[in-house]
Amino acid sequence: MRAITVLILLIGLLLGLAAASAQPRRIIILRHGEKTSHKGPLCATGVLRASALAEAYLGKGAQNSLFGGDQPVAFYAVTSHTEATSRPSANSWCLKVLRPKKNKPSADKELEDDAAEKDELLNRETQEAAKDVLANPSFAGKIVVMTWEHKHIANEKLEKSYPNERVTLRQLLKLDEYAEAHPDEKIPETWSGDNYDFFWIVDYADPKIPKPSKITIVRQNFPTPYESVPSNDWNTPEPPLEGCKQ
Repeated sequence: MRAITVLILLIGLLLGLAAASAQPRRIIILRHGEKTSHKGPLCATGVLRASALAEAYLGKGAQNSLFGGDQPVAFYAVTSHTEATSRPSANSWCLKVLRPKKNKPSADKELEDDAAEKDELLNRETQEAAKDVLANPSFAGKIVVMTWEHKHIANEKLEKSYPNERVTLRQLLKLDEYAEAHPDEKIPETWSGDNYDFFWIVDYADPKIPKPSKITIVRQNFPTPYESVPSNDWNTPEPPLEGCKQ
């Protein structure tokens, strides 16, 4: 009887370890849409981009779906404008946009005048979100979309400011290790501040190994009636947009 009990405990432990090491098969990373100002909500172009993302790439029935015939299990965001960018797509799947919960005050609070404090909050919220995405058993083998602040997607300067921590999605999702192993693919170390119009699609081939097997960079191009949404090259500034921060 004791042997059976020990065996059951061992099986439970192994299953728990397996669940803890399982991650989504795909994580889609993008930046929020254009804003009215540094502190403000999405501007008209940003709102239009959010709708275009749902119609063209991320919503149910999207023309150029990034889900490969599957469907997303979660949309994750870190601030009010990243959430607003994701909401039309998430709503089409009847999903709520998830936000990091454990760290308060949120990075949405009025801390923009203290850049260091805001960085600290976004560091913690990015760490918490990445931990949940990689370890949540309900996400294992599925697709998660993460709409984020560009500085906390990838930023070489920020990462060097915290040498003993992983503070960007590039580090936390091990995109940096993939880039080091695949130098010819030229995965950027910093998400360009000029660009709102790219996806980084991160695939994991083995659910037990939290290391990307492939990273694909896709530029957003929108059909009518969204052709006015900017689609500029990497490191190339957007054209002037009325009501939007440049």
